[in-house]
Amino acid sequence: MRHAADSATPKGLQGFVLKVANLLQAVAWEQTRELRDAQSKVETTHEQRSSSSWAQFLQPATIWLGNVAEVMRFLHREGPALATGNAEQVRTQGDQKGHSAITAVREASSLLQEVVLYLFQQTALYVCKLLLQALPELLDSGLEVEQGDETVVEDEVCGNESETLVILKGVWSALEYGGVPSELRVQMLTHILSFANAVLFNSLMERGTEEGFEHKPGLRQELSSIISWCHALGLGLTARSALGNTLCVAAALAAPLEAILEGTWTSLRQQLEDLHPAQLHALLTYYKVPLSVKRPSAWLPIAEEQIQALSTGKTDLDTVPYATCVYAMKCALLQTI
Repeated sequence: MRHAADSATPKGLQGFVLKVANLLQAVAWEQTRELRDAQSKVETTHEQRSSSSWAQFLQPATIWLGNVAEVMRFLHREGPALATGNAEQVRTQGDQKGHSAITAVREASSLLQEVVLYLFQQTALYVCKLLLQALPELLDSGLEVEQGDETVVEDEVCGNESETLVILKGVWSALEYGGVPSELRVQMLTHILSFANAVLFNSLMERGTEEGFEHKPGLRQELSSIISWCHALGLGLTARSALGNTLCVAAALAAPLEAILEGTWTSLRQQLEDLHPAQLHALLTYYKVPLSVKRPSAWLPIAEEQIQALSTGKTDLDTVPYATCVYAMKCALLQTI
C-alpha cells in the first residue's frame, strides 16, 4: 500500500485499496467455510472437548481476524496520509481525485470492519455452541455418582479441569496464535463468558424452581478456577463482571445452611448484589430448608422491592448474542488504532 501510494496515481491508489479490501473479504469467507459448515453440527465428545481437538476449526478464522484487523488498523492510521502523500500528483491530477482516494480508504476501512465483525461472529458462534455441550458439567460438579462398587465425586471422574475451562483456554490460544489484537481478544472472552453466565444462570434458576436449591459447593469451585485463569491474564475483574449473577448463586449454594438462615433480605441483597430482587426472591423461595426448620420471615422482600421481586428472574439470552455486541466490538476495534 505504501508502494502504491508512492508510485500510483490517486485513481490507481483508489482502485488498489478497494481491491485489497474486497480480496480480504473473499478470503475470509472462503477460509471460514469449514467453520461455517461445522456450525450446524457441533457435536463433540467429552474427550474431544477436553483435548481441544475442536480448535483446528477456529485457526483459519482467528488468523484472518488478526490479518484483517492489522490491515484495517494500518488504513486508519496511515490511509489518509497515503492518499494525499504524493502532493505533486494530487496537484497535477486535481484535488478531486485526491479526495476520491481518501474516500476509497474510508470505504475500505468500513468494509474491513465488517469483515472483522463477521469473523468475530463466526468464532463466537462456534465456541458458544461448544459451551452449550460443556456447561452442564459445571452444574453437576461435586455431585456423587456411582462407579462400580464405589461412590466418587463427579469432579474426580471428569478430571481436575472442566471442559468449559479447556474451551476457554483453547479459544484464547487460537486468538493469540492468530495475532488478534488484545482488545478484540478481551471482547471475545467477555462475550463468551457473558453467554456462559446467561446459560448457567437460567439453568440454575430452572432447576432450582423445579427441584429446589440446595447446598452445592462444586459450582463455586469450578467458577473459581475460571476466575483464577482469567486473573492470570489480567482479566479477573472482567470475568467477575461477566459471570456476576451466576457467581452470586454459586456463592449462596456453597454457603453453610446456618449462614443463609441467619441472613435477612437486606443483608443478602448486599452480599449477593449482582442478583435482581426477583432472582434473589426465587432463590430464597425455593431454597431447601429442613422440615424441622421454619423458613425465616426475614427472607421476605422489603416493601420497597416487593414489586421488583415478583417480576421474572431470568437472565435474557437476547442480551448476549452477537447482534447486540456490535457497538462494543466497534469500540474495541477503534481502541486498536
